[in-house]
Amino acid sequence: MPAAKKLFTTIAVLLFLTGAAGFAAEPEKDTAEIQLNFSDINKTLDGITKKINGGSVSREESDDYIATLNSLQNQILNEQKQDTATLQSMTQKISALNGLADENGKDVPEVAKERKTLEDSAAKYKSLLAQEALALAKIDEINALIFKARNKELLTSVLAKQSSIFQPEQFWQSLLSFGSFLKEILVSPFNWYRQLKPEQQQNAAKSLIILTLMLGAALILAVVIRGYIKKHYGYNLEICTPTYIQRLKAAAWIFVALGAIPAAIIAALWVWINGFDLMKGSEFAALLRNAAIYLLYFLILRAAILAAFAPNNPDWRIFNIEARKVRRASNALITAAAAIAAVSFFQKLATEMSHEPEIVYSMQIFANGIKAFAVIWAALRVMYDVKDLSDEDVKSGNIQKLSASAQTALLITFFMIGSFTFSLFGYISLSEYLINRFIVSVAVICILYILHNLLKMFYHLIVRRRFWITTFRISPRTLVKSEVWFGIILTPVLYLFGALVLLAVWGVSVDILVARTKGFLTGFNIGEVHVSITSIILGLVSFWVAMLLVKMLKSSLQDGSLSRLDFDEGMKSSIISGIGFFGFILSVILGIAVAGGSFKSLALMAGALSFGAGLGLQNVVSNLVAGITILFERPIKLGDLVVINGYEGVVKQISMRSTTLETGNKSNVIIPNSAIIAGSVVNKTYDNRMARVDINVGVDYDSDIDKVKKILLRIAGEDEEVLSNPAPALSFLDFGDSSLNFQLNCYTANIANSSGISFRIREKIINEFRKEGINIPFPQRVVRSLEESAAD
Repeated sequence: MPAAKKLFTTIAVLLFLTGAAGFAAEPEKDTAEIQLNFSDINKTLDGITKKINGGSVSREESDDYIATLNSLQNQILNEQKQDTATLQSMTQKISALNGLADENGKDVPEVAKERKTLEDSAAKYKSLLAQEALALAKIDEINALIFKARNKELLTSVLAKQSSIFQPEQFWQSLLSFGSFLKEILVSPFNWYRQLKPEQQQNAAKSLIILTLMLGAALILAVVIRGYIKKHYGYNLEICTPTYIQRLKAAAWIFVALGAIPAAIIAALWVWINGFDLMKGSEFAALLRNAAIYLLYFLILRAAILAAFAPNNPDWRIFNIEARKVRRASNALITAAAAIAAVSFFQKLATEMSHEPEIVYSMQIFANGIKAFAVIWAALRVMYDVKDLSDEDVKSGNIQKLSASAQTALLITFFMIGSFTFSLFGYISLSEYLINRFIVSVAVICILYILHNLLKMFYHLIVRRRFWITTFRISPRTLVKSEVWFGIILTPVLYLFGALVLLAVWGVSVDILVARTKGFLTGFNIGEVHVSITSIILGLVSFWVAMLLVKMLKSSLQDGSLSRLDFDEGMKSSIISGIGFFGFILSVILGIAVAGGSFKSLALMAGALSFGAGLGLQNVVSNLVAGITILFERPIKLGDLVVINGYEGVVKQISMRSTTLETGNKSNVIIPNSAIIAGSVVNKTYDNRMARVDINVGVDYDSDIDKVKKILLRIAGEDEEVLSNPAPALSFLDFGDSSLNFQLNCYTANIANSSGISFRIREKIINEFRKEGINIPFPQRVVRSLEESAAD
């Protein structure tokens, strides 16, 4: 019952897919049903073009324009696909009507009228396709204009020049302003408190005391919870080689223990600050709020670094880094995170507390310098692994090249130095853009690295479940292959996704690139043929899914229905191979239908195949035809012992192109099917598996022939695998040079027993002859020298 259920399920899925392919054909559409108004579309597109060329488009407006263009593009592409299919159908009908005429060679009036109607409709659809192509071209031009405008806006903002640090007066003024800013930060709590009324001061003091006690209690509770999490959910040191999922799970709990709990306390403090009415609008509130925010950022980054690198637990690291580098790398990254958080805090605070451009100017330079130094420090500590050279190495010239990681660290160092140098010459925005985007890019790459390993491990856990083996009978080797292919496909997909994210990080208009790519994948026209990359991919996927279902159907038949029928293995193999052949044809048709191909192209493909057969595919075609002939005529079948082209072996597989023989030494011989049909084949088991065993025996001329005959026939008759009917027989072959030659013939029901019978009978013959004194002569040669002949 399970096999029958599996069989019917597979057939139902195949029929569903085939029916879906039939419904996938686009119905013809009347021109009256067309909903797109190209007059309004062209006005909209011309208006957008005029607005963009005027140079007064904001970022929000360009985003709205792109959304409008994407909507129009999707509508036009759908209409274009339907119109192309309808036009192809009309063209086919017109071609069919062109061949209809009366006896005098004139068109039948009804046929001419119908052809005229179709030609008019076809002309309208050609006009529609031209308008759709024109609208799509305008959309591409507008996208290019928006892309260009955005890039120009980005370059204008980034390349804006400010005062250089080498102008002493302004630089000194900036330092004085920065000093006054620091002083303002330090006295802000006292200024806030002095501005309060006495009653407000008492309330503020009470609130601060209560907040301090609450934070102390929360801190103690956080320490207790952190210890509990690390003990019960952290690193399990009893596991010597944890999997990536185990490492990731432990890292997540360590991240919660080290970062999330303190972060929750700071977040609560930030909420309290925003809700404390006495602090609203004060510089002290801005100080505490920004301090809480950037301290929150630092704690989260610190927890993520410690959880990922696990300095004290080398077996539980997410990133594969050498043990000697881990502690140095984690300390460097935490120091860099602290420096970046601190300088970002001062930069944000300067923007909120003061509107003097000198302070913002100096803070931007200072922030860029600190960030660049932090990145250089982390890169050199993590990646620069060059040993110091001794004087002997320098003198001898034994200098090894830098490793790839060391070269990358130096490149990052030069890039950061160059980026910060722009700040010194007044290009502060460019310096900030390069440094900040680089830091974000590194974070994106790390996230993608973790995501890549996580997805591979997740797929590994899924395919290693026994469910696939027990339910679908998929071999473990196939599951391993699928895991390898998943990794091969996943890597470029993540690379593409990462490239798009990085382009967006660096300010590239990814939405426009995606829209253009989507338009290319959705489809484009080549003449009157609509080509869709997405449909082609879906067609290929449908083909492989159909082939998988055909394989499941073959497996279900072989293990289920056919196993209960009284068929020999050869007949079962022929049925399974035939199902596979016709399943392949149906899969090809299904793939073409899903891809949007016309079934008329199948006739063209068949013609091309016939033409190709005359040019070089005749061997392939002849082998396929011979394979079909072998499956239906069955001159050979699975398990037959045959001799083909001098090769003797058992038929192991009959495919559509070739037949595989397994010889006695377990070698596989692959023979083209055309060679089997064209040549002679010796099938030793064509009707049955009965075989005759021939054993040649020679005795000397002095032997008793009757005695020899009785011994040989008795030995053959006593063997259990020798048939009694037909009975063993003995033939007197010839008078040899030194022996009387006999041939013992006996029969066995299974040809596979022939070698065993031959061995046993020969062994008994030699033993019996020795016992009875019967000699088996062997050739002898007498050599006489010339001296002996002369003496005689």
